[in-house]
Amino acid sequence: MTDTSDERRDRYVAAIQVRLRDAADAICYDPEDAAADAATAVADAEQRALRAELDDALASIKRVRSVHRRREGDSGSTYCEPCSNHGDIQWPCATIRALEPPKGTR
Repeated sequence: MTDTSDERRDRYVAAIQVRLRDAADAICYDPEDAAADAATAVADAEQRALRAELDDALASIKRVRSVHRRREGDSGSTYCEPCSNHGDIQWPCATIRALEPPKGTR
């Protein structure tokens, strides 16, 4: 049995209609799913922003610690060079103490 051009066209059109219906179903999903997707996107964006803020804060702390380092004085005392006038500020300096968590919180 040989297909006529009309029969081939009808099968082709039917196949295209099925593809279009499947595509429409994929695009038009449940509004609750859309709300959940939007909430997830917002949460993901907030998490990325918080992670960037944390990374910046940790980098800042690292830079501060690299400057405010413990030094040994001639008499064996320890001090912070940027904060002291050659030994009058004992280690740890106020800057380093401010970076440490309050006692009893760890």
